Amino acid sequence: MSPPKRVGAKRGGRTIRREFFGSGPVETIAVYQETIIRTYGFRLIEGLSMLRMRICNNLWASIEPFLAEAGGHDPGFHAVFSQWAGADALEVFLLVEAQKERHIQAWMETALHATWVETVNPVDLICFQGPHFGDRYGIAQAVYQAFHDGSIPVLASEFSQSAVFLVLPGGSAQSAERCLTGAFEVPPHPRVGSR
Repeated sequence: MSPPKRVGAKRGGRTIRREFFGSGPVETIAVYQETIIRTYGFRLIEGLSMLRMRICNNLWASIEPFLAEAGGHDPGFHAVFSQWAGADALEVFLLVEAQKERHIQAWMETALHATWVETVNPVDLICFQGPHFGDRYGIAQAVYQAFHDGSIPVLASEFSQSAVFLVLPGGSAQSAERCLTGAFEVPPHPRVGSR
């Protein structure tokens, strides 16, 4: 297979690069490179609790029905994500309403035999998404460079193909939003929501 041949084009301030591989059928990959990355707006939720729990890998399949059932009882979840914590365990991060923290922790321990690791309270959550997040590289790099001076620590983060979730120390969401606007463009309308 021959190396890719690159063809670049400028459209509306963005560079779109297409890569063609080999001499067979043409495969096109569009990559968006923007100086300032566009977003649909930021959502700030302040004053949450972050529960960090550990569950056995074989119980991971049980968490989806658990969360679906919990959702019917308005548990105050704002985000749930996980990371591997060794050969037989996962760490689950739950961002919840502060007043429901103890109830949710007890529920997780009972229903999923979760082991409590830590609670961080208060924390703020910033969520945002933008056009073509799945077609461009460097979203995480741009986020972490916005906080390069270390004045606002990122306690936890989740990057999906289309969205970014950042957990920050309580009271720092507004300052973090100002840091992020150096790398991300926010539409001129008011931000999506805040509590």
